[in-house]
Amino acid sequence: MKKFGFVKLVAVCALLLAAGVIIGCNRTSAGPVALTMETAGTDFKLPIVNEPITITSWVTMDPKAAASLQSYSEMETYKELARRTGINIDFIHPPIGQETQSFNLILASGDYPDVLEYGYFFGTGYPGGGDKAIQDGVLIPIDDMIDRFAPNFKAYLEAHPEYHKQITTDSGRIFAFGEAYPDDANGNPHIGRVVWGFQFRNDWLEELNLSVPTNIAEWESALRAIQVAYPNAVPFTAQRNFGQSSLTSLTGAFGIHYGWYNDNGVVKYGPAQPEYRDFLETMARWYRDGLLDNDFPLNDGTAVDAKVLSDSAGSWVGLLMGGMGKYLETAAATGDTKFDVVGVPFPIDTNTGMSYNYLLKSEAYFGAAITTANRYPIETVMLFDYTFTDDGARMLSYGIEGVTYTMNNGRPYYTPLILRNPNGWVIDNAIAHFMRTCATYIWFVNDPWAQVQRMIFPQQERAAQAWALASTSRTLPMLNPLESEVNTFASTMNQIQTYANEMFVRFIMGQAPLNTFDQYVDNMNRMDLAVVTDIQQRAFDRYLSR
Repeated sequence: MKKFGFVKLVAVCALLLAAGVIIGCNRTSAGPVALTMETAGTDFKLPIVNEPITITSWVTMDPKAAASLQSYSEMETYKELARRTGINIDFIHPPIGQETQSFNLILASGDYPDVLEYGYFFGTGYPGGGDKAIQDGVLIPIDDMIDRFAPNFKAYLEAHPEYHKQITTDSGRIFAFGEAYPDDANGNPHIGRVVWGFQFRNDWLEELNLSVPTNIAEWESALRAIQVAYPNAVPFTAQRNFGQSSLTSLTGAFGIHYGWYNDNGVVKYGPAQPEYRDFLETMARWYRDGLLDNDFPLNDGTAVDAKVLSDSAGSWVGLLMGGMGKYLETAAATGDTKFDVVGVPFPIDTNTGMSYNYLLKSEAYFGAAITTANRYPIETVMLFDYTFTDDGARMLSYGIEGVTYTMNNGRPYYTPLILRNPNGWVIDNAIAHFMRTCATYIWFVNDPWAQVQRMIFPQQERAAQAWALASTSRTLPMLNPLESEVNTFASTMNQIQTYANEMFVRFIMGQAPLNTFDQYVDNMNRMDLAVVTDIQQRAFDRYLSR
């Protein structure tokens, strides 16, 4: 990585391009020949460069890939991408679990890679957002280059206005290519975005002649029936965290979210709403009556796995692949033909008649941005644009034809190398060895069909379809506080969220009486909840105006 003085040349070229004076920034004759506008039109031509070049890219390495690779640079898909385009990517991976520290060190050092691939780039990943990153000289805007050198990406933006809005800054700039999860052919959310949900032991429901519950009252009836029929199991277990897989996921059944959400254009903080008290009263009753796992404040993913696989839990919140898929696969491997799991729809809020899915990922969540250290910004934009072509997206989703996939009736299908890997790798690990389809960070069009093929069991696909039916109308996009608001928002929310998390457990376990709920809300107001709410509201208003 090197932060060079070439930034001025890039800026000059951008200005000249905007003025229509030149169509490319040529470098020395010994280096790669820069592409002109004529060779970067709608007819995508490969290779992108006449002579090979290498760019560096900083990105977290997915743990599934790290099980068999030292770097994404070893991935056959990226070797093939380099063969096709002439552009090799030298990946730089921070230690797993130290991504934020590593990212901050890069920003502080000024020693940038050519590309930064980072989660939350379109939210709070960079303090002050993309506009501030451009202003600070870390990233370059790519709007003009998209118009001239990325016809496929531009077409995608025009066809997906919400995605376009999500990757655009408040000032109207685009600074990164975002992961793309388009809806399926039926208009349903991309199945790759539906990764978590509620799950029940289906064989237990069938034995008790119970239908899949659809609201909290039906949930409670089902849990009480499970408690009687299976006294050695907890009817409902959950993790201790406050993220997607925790007990807080059930707040949607009360029309709120354990965090910020959108109520008809008004930004609200769920743990301070009157409906939250209703949620707490229900959970406290479940805890008191033994319907909720008394160990929920201590449980982690491993503990939940152990309870599910030992017939010690009747329902839970879990992953589609690493939860349901793993449980069904384990049962099949041990010859347990009885064990079965069903994905339960998100409970309906009886006040609105709607079910809300706050677990659905935004379409653009992660992004790849070009830094000011990049000597080949045009070529890098064209490389990313290639991943928005049919050929490029298919390669990054499925790998290499004849090796990791074959075509049948116009559709790509994974080969036995992926589905029944000779090394004994599970499907996700086999995919992660060859391509980034199921990785944590991507910057290409992710094919829903690729995600369907990851599902070994029909129960998984049915679960994803059930979870995708819930409304996302109250889910906020990723928002950016202004630079002047970043520190206030972060420090205030740290105090408020810590307090809310503490009281969440105390209220449910009966350590704090619920008749003190109003005092609890007053305490958050004294912590300046109104100030951060106003910051979020203005950020949301700016987003809607993009």
